[in-house]
Amino acid sequence: MIVLFLLFSWIVDGVDSQLHYSVPEEQDHGTFVGNIAEDLGLDITKLSSRRFQTVPSSRNPYLEVNLENGALFVNEKIDREQICKQSASCLMHMEVFLENPLELFRVEIEIMDINDNPPSFPETDITIEITEMDQNDNAPSVIAPIGKNGTAKEHLPRSAEPGYLVTRIVAMDADDGENARLSYSILRGNEMGMFRMDWRTGELRTARRVSSKRDPHHPYNLLIEVRDHGQPPLSSTASVVIVLVDSIVEGHSGDRGSSKAKENSLDLTLILIIALGSVSFIFLLAMIVLAVRCQKDKKLNIYTCLASDCCLCCSSSAFQEADIVSSKDSGHGDSEQGDSDHDATNRGHSSARKRIC
Repeated sequence: MIVLFLLFSWIVDGVDSQLHYSVPEEQDHGTFVGNIAEDLGLDITKLSSRRFQTVPSSRNPYLEVNLENGALFVNEKIDREQICKQSASCLMHMEVFLENPLELFRVEIEIMDINDNPPSFPETDITIEITEMDQNDNAPSVIAPIGKNGTAKEHLPRSAEPGYLVTRIVAMDADDGENARLSYSILRGNEMGMFRMDWRTGELRTARRVSSKRDPHHPYNLLIEVRDHGQPPLSSTASVVIVLVDSIVEGHSGDRGSSKAKENSLDLTLILIIALGSVSFIFLLAMIVLAVRCQKDKKLNIYTCLASDCCLCCSSSAFQEADIVSSKDSGHGDSEQGDSDHDATNRGHSSARKRIC
């Protein structure tokens, strides 16, 4: 056997044939895979005499060959995930040989995967980023210039040179990317190619000078289109009326007049608010000063009365009552002694009042 093993170790191209089998994983012991002798066309009755056997270096514990009849069967369960991990293919190789004459055969066994494992994540928490693709579901909207009833009015001096900036159309699109990229164009009303528009910036300029024969009462009525680059593209329009004027001052005098009137109105309102606030503040300050002063005067009067023995609480009716009693006593014809007594009493009361007060 040792001699044979050494002989096989240096034979490289001596393989006479090769077989291929496939078997699902997790099969029980004894599961039939194939018959090597029959598939090679060998005489099964001569396997023993020709010493049919496997090459020792190619043996594995998962597969076994019956040397009497050449049957290949599963020796123990094969776990494909354990043997081949995540490989796309899982192959096992085995070599068998015969003597008298010497023949070498190679057998390849493919282990087929079965759905024996549930899905599992390598981590307990997985963060998934989802990017929402924008759809062209919003049409452009013109935000400037905005005029009455959706029509903007601009003035063009007759002396304007080619390239004169008449106005600039400003629009926006709520979409993103190419769906929000806008292009500007003159849809209609561009008589004799009088105007040109920058398709990227929306600037409307004169392409040539105004004809001297142009009726000043006949304005240019332009329809501007704003289109996005979505698929399909969406668009919006804006109307611009361009009126001819002799000069820029004339064209904008009305606008300046209305603006000045608004500014004057705002200034007058502001002045009134400031004046009213100032008067209210002065009035409130005067009331506070008056209240503080009265409080000080009251404290000063009380202090003065205490210092001069003046009794503010004495009622003048008390003095009147005493005088009436005195007059009654003298009116009944009392004796001089009695009168004198009453007079003395009255004088006593008077002096007592003075002392008390």
